[in-house]
Amino acid sequence: MSARSRIPPLLEACIRLPPEASLLLLSGVIDAAPHWLTVRFLSRLLGQPAQSGANKDGDAETSPEYDGKVGVVLVSWMRDREFWRAEARRGAGLDLAHLETDGCFAFVDGLTGLFSTSTATETTQKAPLPQAARQTLPQRGPPPARGAPIPGRAPPAPATQQSTSVPQQQASHVLTSPSLTTILSIITNAISTLKSNKIFLILDSPTLLLASSPSISATDLSLFTLALRAQVHSTLLVVEADAPLLAASAPDAFLAPGDYLASESKTGQTLTPLDREHAGFVVGQAHAARWVVGVRGLETGRARDVSGVVSVRRAGDVG
Repeated sequence: MSARSRIPPLLEACIRLPPEASLLLLSGVIDAAPHWLTVRFLSRLLGQPAQSGANKDGDAETSPEYDGKVGVVLVSWMRDREFWRAEARRGAGLDLAHLETDGCFAFVDGLTGLFSTSTATETTQKAPLPQAARQTLPQRGPPPARGAPIPGRAPPAPATQQSTSVPQQQASHVLTSPSLTTILSIITNAISTLKSNKIFLILDSPTLLLASSPSISATDLSLFTLALRAQVHSTLLVVEADAPLLAASAPDAFLAPGDYLASESKTGQTLTPLDREHAGFVVGQAHAARWVVGVRGLETGRARDVSGVVSVRRAGDVG
């Protein structure tokens, strides 16, 4: 195992470019976050191992027009841009900023700007006001004294616009509204900026939209995911699979009789709408996925050299 990729040998068959239109489901729990596996996907697809084209089990791209170049769009609702840049550099030796400049990688920030539509409109409305006031000041001054500095100030203006072009590109990939229509438009724009002919989409914790917007149902989020999958080669979906979030699908299977969500008939307590919507979305995506990769903690407690268990299962979408 190379120090640059750091992909465990047993996961080599799963962490690769799947067939076209495939969905991979990656689940984690609160004490075993799956972001390190997401970094391994970035390492395999954006690093040197992504261009090896291994296809032993039919899970890698085998079409003749495939040239080994894969573009990745990462949409994260739980972690910001700096987190992924640091994790990719530390865990995989990848420079995501350089890859983003080359058109191989795009990041859509769904954490820092969500629900900031009102503040963004206020700042855009207030910004032109100081500029208009500054433009009237030279006109009121004496022509000899004020006329000379004006030509000298004109050249620096384009320089500031060029220096802010890259941040403006990054700002265009920031989600500012929980509306699925708006989010779909922004992610579609990010997909169109990549130069690769194969796009791999990573959706990190889109179930946050179920908790933040009661009007969004599991069906709405499933249709939203399906609309994005139609625009890319394949998709990796990262979700939370803690027992309270999945108990609505089978309460007696996940929880003991004494737990507060064990069974409605036994405890007299009802599950919340969020519990039902989250469980319905995750279970539905598991049936549509090709692989289901789960990360969980040790049932026997914590260990110094082992932090958890990774399970890999074939899911419903297998021919």
